[in-house]
Amino acid sequence: MKNALRKRITPSYPLRLVVRNADDSTFELNFRLSYDFNAMALVEEHTGFSMFDGSIFKNPSATNVSVLLWAGIQEYCGDDYTGDEGLRVIRSYLDLENVQVAQEAINEAFLVSLPKEQADLIRKAAAAAIKSAADGVSEAPLVPAPQA
Repeated sequence: MKNALRKRITPSYPLRLVVRNADDSTFELNFRLSYDFNAMALVEEHTGFSMFDGSIFKNPSATNVSVLLWAGIQEYCGDDYTGDEGLRVIRSYLDLENVQVAQEAINEAFLVSLPKEQADLIRKAAAAAIKSAADGVSEAPLVPAPQA
């Protein structure tokens, strides 16, 4: 008898996204973002950028942020947001008012997927880059530090 395949439970990070409608009413969506190899492969397939080398984080754009969000929700909410239609729906939720919250959750979800030592090094490098930028030296961090 064959053993059943076992799927790994990946670490996740919560995102509470407030979406504003055209009539100025809002609704709230709650997601769990998770970056396993399936999500990382979706990001690469749809953007051409890697999460391994941080190039996706160094190239923020509407396409890249929306694909990162869409790929990150696949583990926990993917049945509701499958394929290109699901990506289009996710894009409809994002706007200039809520994209920063989404980016911060994406960054944290990626960091919690890494070994603690690696995540700590990235956080430290991001904090140093932010300090350098404040001092007038501009270099984008691999993953921007979350805003306090």
